[in-house]
Amino acid sequence: MASVRVSYLHDRKRNAQEGTLIFFIRGVRYSLPLRDLCDIYGFDDDLTGVSLPGQFKDSQIFWSRFGNGIYDSKDAVHSEIRHPILRYLVRLISSTLLCKMEPGKMRLSELLLLYHALHDLFPDSLGFEQVDRNVNFGVVFAHHLVSFKIKPFTGRGHKSERVGSLLTPIFEHFCISFEGVEVNTTRFTMDETYLKNSHWLKGNLLWCFRDDTGQHMIQLPQPALTEITGEHEEIGFHPDPSLLHVAPRTRRQRGSTSGSAPTQTKDEFIDPAGGPRVGSSSSALPYQLPSLPPIPMEP
Repeated sequence: MASVRVSYLHDRKRNAQEGTLIFFIRGVRYSLPLRDLCDIYGFDDDLTGVSLPGQFKDSQIFWSRFGNGIYDSKDAVHSEIRHPILRYLVRLISSTLLCKMEPGKMRLSELLLLYHALHDLFPDSLGFEQVDRNVNFGVVFAHHLVSFKIKPFTGRGHKSERVGSLLTPIFEHFCISFEGVEVNTTRFTMDETYLKNSHWLKGNLLWCFRDDTGQHMIQLPQPALTEITGEHEEIGFHPDPSLLHVAPRTRRQRGSTSGSAPTQTKDEFIDPAGGPRVGSSSSALPYQLPSLPPIPMEP
């Protein structure tokens, strides 16, 4: 990672079509055109832009369609996104394309990438500003890899940084040998246990979210509620009140600390049909989350 850099044919007028990712492994220099990088990861290789816009004038209008409160890139968090699919999608974007180890904040880059994904759902009559969408996502990813070189000198604390399996497709493209490399198959960052420890899920797949009326839970799976078919109203996620469960009163164990995925303790759930009941993270589950998309999950 210390050797990786992105080079352009004309550095003053950068064009994604003329860029190259360069790095050394075991003393061997490798050069990968950014067009080929896009092909490896499945990004559109026709776009020429090399970076996301530095501002988004309608960020609050866009955020209010699916998130709670005032949008501020320093304070807004993923858990304020009500819709299960959107919140999960944002976490995937953070953990893969933006190479974040412990994502949680809804930074402007994540909001812009989500806007790129959802833009076509919104009719022109809503009046969103015309954001430059000529952004090559493969180049954005490449520049994030380069940014890891300076993180040890600009970051706070001693938090480890890993991009691990995100690089595997590049190594396979060059037929670089993995002999002698230990593969970590035990780290999961988006499975059911993680979502429970992050308090996104409770008990028997109860989705936790907040809106203007307070904290709520709703039983998953609910395809009729969570499926996004192409209407912009669907991302707002406003379930019928009759489907909602009362949010649990969480009792933390003594000595527990806050973090991106704290350990869940036993919670008391108020079941509208049968009164209080107690559940734990080890309860047997009759449902399973859908299979993860084929994206490397370990940054």
